[in-house]
Amino acid sequence: MPFTVKYTTIFSSPDTGWTESYFFSSSSDNLALLSAQVLPITQKRRFLLGAEAYIKAQRLSIELNEDGSKRRGDSKLMRFFYQGVQAHPCAQRDLALQVLFANVDSTRRKLTFMGGIWDEVSTTAGAYNPGVGNWQSYMNSWIAAMLAQGMGWIGRQPVAAGTISGYTSDADNRITFTLTAPGIFGAGPYSTQQVNIRGLNVTSILNGPLLVTPLSATTCITFKPVAAFPFVSPGIMSRYTSALLIASTIDPQAIMTRERGRPLLVSPGRRANRPKG
Repeated sequence: MPFTVKYTTIFSSPDTGWTESYFFSSSSDNLALLSAQVLPITQKRRFLLGAEAYIKAQRLSIELNEDGSKRRGDSKLMRFFYQGVQAHPCAQRDLALQVLFANVDSTRRKLTFMGGIWDEVSTTAGAYNPGVGNWQSYMNSWIAAMLAQGMGWIGRQPVAAGTISGYTSDADNRITFTLTAPGIFGAGPYSTQQVNIRGLNVTSILNGPLLVTPLSATTCITFKPVAAFPFVSPGIMSRYTSALLIASTIDPQAIMTRERGRPLLVSPGRRANRPKG
């Protein structure tokens, strides 16, 4: 499988900063090459910013190796000053354009919130007005570049599901589940992971997400104590993995409020003197 790359754009406007992140796959983990590859997307994003906002950097990192394992500590930061369109002032600092990303059959979706937008695209009652100036043309160009690169997001993909045939509780209130063969955990070695349970005892405190440590392909034990009633009726346990979900459509929808934080990539400055003693 290819590498999974995280692409983050770092923005700034007066007294605020924010990031927007996406993911894509690559047969290469050469971050210098990949940074140049996505730079045109960053440059297209600048035209969707108002006059007071600018892009100050982009950062790429390898999130998953070819075998699916996580990689830590490697990233490449490119700093620059890509200012927004000077003819169009920014909307209020916490206004953002809600954009819906969906996969090919729209079964998986994710919202992102584009900040620094033009003031004119936000109209009465928060309606989205894309017919201002060249906004729609700029938006179409950015969307086309994103789709061509195969941008998407990291989501949970079901790996396996099995029937819980029973469970027991030990003196520490840790629950050991037994699943019907062949189970969902496969061969070891095992590590603690999150599963999802539904329908167990019809309604049970154990239903929902739960951290467990597998003991075998068909058994696992809760990571923390859980006070639960005795087993009554079977339920379903599902196991998931993190996977890249590639966007097939990118749909700008509405103007929303999205609170922004402090500027990024700035020096913290000197601390004020503190009294001693």
